[in-house]
Amino acid sequence: MPEVRFHIEGYRLKTKYTIEFTVTCSRSINKIKIEYNGTELNVASNVGIPEDRKESLKTAFQNEFGYGPFDKKEIQRVLSRKSTF
Repeated sequence: MPEVRFHIEGYRLKTKYTIEFTVTCSRSINKIKIEYNGTELNVASNVGIPEDRKESLKTAFQNEFGYGPFDKKEIQRVLSRKSTF
């Protein structure tokens, strides 16, 4: 079975320590809201994501975005080269 991939379509800084991403999933037609603060990744939409996939997504976000406070320019720089995780 192919791995579930997430494509970031947009984001907003909910606070300077929390990024809210709008993503689409390779296995769903729905848009999903994901909140990331550096140490936690929370799915704000009513969509079930397996815990192991959430953990690997959180690790990928930690490697790419780091920890807050977040800077919009840095987020845009990361997303300009990689928007699928």
